[in-house]
Amino acid sequence: MDFNLNGKPIRIDPQPGEMLVDLLREQLGLTGTKVGCNEAECGSCTVVVDGEAVLACAYPAARAAGRSVITIEGLSQLAQSP
Repeated sequence: MDFNLNGKPIRIDPQPGEMLVDLLREQLGLTGTKVGCNEAECGSCTVVVDGEAVLACAYPAARAAGRSVITIEGLSQLAQSP
């Protein structure tokens, strides 16, 4: 699948049933998105998908296809840009 991650195009094949938080952490190495409760209750896995905050532990990775995803790493980059 193709999607935009922190302003960069990404092409990756998510595992069947894989949640976005696992794809970000395990396949892409972006560990800023945390796994707290893994039940969509604590908010530590929050990312922004097409301008909306979502809980990545309950968001199927395949749903990110064609979308824009911003993680905490991406927010850090935005904050440092002039």
